[in-house]
Amino acid sequence: MTEGSKYMQDRLQQKITGIKPVKQKKKNILRRTPVKKFSEKRLEQNKVYQPISQEFRKNHPRCAIKSPDCTKHTQGVHHVEGRVGDDFLDKTKMLPSCNACNLYIETHSKWAKENGFKKPNYKSKLSKLNESSTSAN
Repeated sequence: MTEGSKYMQDRLQQKITGIKPVKQKKKNILRRTPVKKFSEKRLEQNKVYQPISQEFRKNHPRCAIKSPDCTKHTQGVHHVEGRVGDDFLDKTKMLPSCNACNLYIETHSKWAKENGFKKPNYKSKLSKLNESSTSAN
């Protein structure tokens, strides 16, 4: 008797007698915990950032970037030097922007750098330091 035919005989017997098959217990499956969207430190910064951002947008109702896609009304805050570390909460490095301009900056880096809306981040600063130290030698 093959494995397939034994199964079919068992199923037929279950249908005739009306006895339901016994469910087998599932094996212990490792449950993976999802990765946190924000670290504890960033959650604390976000609590401070939220009112700063709202006040900044209220005080600056017009978009300051004025890209070709601009909608003219401030919808968010653009961080000129990124949102890493203390730059995240530094008002001097914030610009009022509409969502279209923020997206334009992200998709047109060259234009953003030429117009001063995107400053070098840590990695590019580090690479410039490495270049200058190798050229000095």
